[in-house]
Amino acid sequence: MFGLRRGLIIVFCVFLCTYCFSQNIKKPKLVLGIVLENFNPDYLEKYSSDFSENGFKRLINNSAYYKNAFYPYMFSLTGVDHASIYTGTLPSEHGIISHAWYNRFYKKAINNVAPDTYSGSKEDIENYLSPKKLLVASLGDVLKEYSSCSRVFGIGMNAESAVISAGHRADAAYWFSRYNGEWRSSSYYMDSLYSWGKNFNNSLNLKYLINRGWYPLNQEFINSTYPSLSNKFYHDLLKKKNKTGDYKVIKE
Repeated sequence: MFGLRRGLIIVFCVFLCTYCFSQNIKKPKLVLGIVLENFNPDYLEKYSSDFSENGFKRLINNSAYYKNAFYPYMFSLTGVDHASIYTGTLPSEHGIISHAWYNRFYKKAINNVAPDTYSGSKEDIENYLSPKKLLVASLGDVLKEYSSCSRVFGIGMNAESAVISAGHRADAAYWFSRYNGEWRSSSYYMDSLYSWGKNFNNSLNLKYLINRGWYPLNQEFINSTYPSLSNKFYHDLLKKKNKTGDYKVIKE
């Protein structure tokens, strides 16, 4: 058993099981799952003074708060964890064993949400991502099975987070592309983004965000001229973007 180091599951804001035990509780209209990657559990105490009453403090005080959570497999990875969380099964059952694995038949490493036979560019492969390697039903799939009127969406900074957590029958999965700096989906869900999605991408001002750097919310406008001299948290996003040549820095 290994401690949950990489990701901390904050809460399922609506607990479906409560309805099973009490007919007085109405069926929830919204089920929201939030997963924070690379969020060490000790951050909840270390930065507790910076949390608002309606943010983390509300989740901790008004939900089931597990201080000693474990996962019974070798190590934590994005796709593996999301599949385990949203299916309630282990990698040996849901089939997502890593970010990528070697396919002996095709003699190459295969991404957990990419097609086995794809041989194009890294930029274009995003149009063909899907949850086909997920071997079991997800929470979203069960909701769809229970009610065809249910709407299921997966949203994540990484494609595997959005695609795997949403499941096979999701209405859509959206993720942030490191290659063009826009939110996108794939042909598994739709031919192109809806108009509201395109409008949102057009409204993004990534140049401004990258040039100004990354601050804690309560220090955004303090000493903005020389932020690195006064703010230990400050990250020089422009320097990192110039190093990678894409928008990976926004995802991190």
